[in-house]
Amino acid sequence: MSGPQIALVVAVGVLALAALAGVAALLVQVRTLRRELAEKSSQQPAPAQQAAAAAEAARPPAVVRTTAPSVSAPAPTNRQIVLATLGHPLVRVAAVSHGLRQALRAENRDRIGAVVRRDLRRREKLRRRVGRRAARALPTSVPVAEQHRRDLAS
Repeated sequence: MSGPQIALVVAVGVLALAALAGVAALLVQVRTLRRELAEKSSQQPAPAQQAAAAAEAARPPAVVRTTAPSVSAPAPTNRQIVLATLGHPLVRVAAVSHGLRQALRAENRDRIGAVVRRDLRRREKLRRRVGRRAARALPTSVPVAEQHRRDLAS
């Protein structure tokens, strides 16, 4: 892989990590605001809470729903961040395309072709060697030259 391609893959990874860090920071801010809102609503006097409840009942139901303010989730670990980043489709596509480019490069094709040729030559040599050993191991009672002379004389 060339220098610009490596730079592109690194840049995509860095941008994905930055985006993930930004999302984590926004989640922390949302949790903080919800906590502050819950504290303020618990400090309201009883008549004000009743008036707020009456105003809420008169208003049509809101589309946006939030979770209870007391629910909090722990901050993500580094492992979770890495897994989420690597699970992102863009990162997976970049990894697969990098592997395909590496596999289809001319150097790798030539190297694989050389390995295959070397293996075929080795197998052919071995086959010939086994054939010669088998021919030597055959018992012959009469040498071939003598047998040939006998056949010609007859």
